[in-house]
Amino acid sequence: MRKSIVAVALAFCMILTACGSKELSRSKAAKLIKEKYYTQQMIENGAQATQVAEMTDQVVGQSGSAFGIRGGGLPDLRNYEKAGWITLVVRRCQFNSCAVDVSLTPKGAEESKGWKKISDKMWMVPIFRREFIEVTGISSSEPSTAVAEFTSRWVPTDYGKELGAVPSSPETNNANFRLYDDGWRLVG
Repeated sequence: MRKSIVAVALAFCMILTACGSKELSRSKAAKLIKEKYYTQQMIENGAQATQVAEMTDQVVGQSGSAFGIRGGGLPDLRNYEKAGWITLVVRRCQFNSCAVDVSLTPKGAEESKGWKKISDKMWMVPIFRREFIEVTGISSSEPSTAVAEFTSRWVPTDYGKELGAVPSSPETNNANFRLYDDGWRLVG
């Protein structure tokens, strides 16, 4: 008799658990956010990248962003040279631009196997990727909707580390959820 009561109580608890919670917990929100936005493919597709190209007598700017997100100016080329990816020859500079020759070093040729090839002598190199940190809060104005506030940041890839990139400060983001008959879902 006692075993049957325990079995019924256990089955009842399992049924209640399977129905899903009406409350959206931070851990459930984090799991859903990671499953939708932080898969390997999403991380790769959302990576910030820079361009590396072999060129002869090409004019480039003398200034540029820190890592030339979609860059290729002289500061970026100097970073690639320091990383040992390219050989850089500056032919001449005038006003805000320089004519340069760029070729891959043996190390750059080996590294380029992991880069996304854009054309015969041009590659996209992922230097930052998005990293989920944590859900910091959940608010709800209706029983069937919720907004989770979470933090994330840009962290350097191995290539980014070679260029001296450092993680960004955490950024605050929001994710919208709706409660369905089978549980909470990320919407939008």
